[in-house]
Amino acid sequence: MGRKSLNLINKKFGKLLVLSKETGPDTRNSYWRCRCDCGNEVIVAGISLKSGRTVSCGCVNQQKREDFDDKTGQRFGRLTVIKKAEKRKSGRIAWLCECDCGNYCEVETRNLASIISCGCAKTEALQEDCVDNTRLRNLTQKKLRPRKNRDSGCKGVIWDTSREKWLAQIGIQGRHIYLGRFSSLNDAIKARKEAEKKYFAPILEEHRHNKE
Repeated sequence: MGRKSLNLINKKFGKLLVLSKETGPDTRNSYWRCRCDCGNEVIVAGISLKSGRTVSCGCVNQQKREDFDDKTGQRFGRLTVIKKAEKRKSGRIAWLCECDCGNYCEVETRNLASIISCGCAKTEALQEDCVDNTRLRNLTQKKLRPRKNRDSGCKGVIWDTSREKWLAQIGIQGRHIYLGRFSSLNDAIKARKEAEKKYFAPILEEHRHNKE
């Protein structure tokens, strides 16, 4: 009489909670789908779970590598690593970093290569993109094609269903300026283009002058 296989569902092995039984690469061992405390799911042989050889999806080994790899003194963009910070609730390693601007921030190991500052770099980029509290990007962005039936394909011109006319408007320095409603789409676009010359052109010219 064959040995009855154990049911491991809902049992916990290290960080792994067994969810269901799965078909494995061979019939000699049982295989189980498990959810790790970090959120990942893996399929593990029952013998590895019961022996304690596998206790996570692999994140435990990753954390050990992060613990061993001391980042103190290393630079990442504008950030210099000062010391290891307290572990996050997720169990991941974070580092206290000093930014060139003087601010401090904590960054997880996995994010050090992609985060280049405490946030000041993004702020500076936004400021450089602004003239007189107006984002230059907003002045030059154009829609390439209509996305909806009420969309004209021209920024600032939309179909007003209630009036059955094309509504033209423009935004500048936090204000929305009404340009009118038109039966003709071409007339609405023309009103928008004339408004761009009136409101946008001086700001763009000032930006060009300041860069020279």
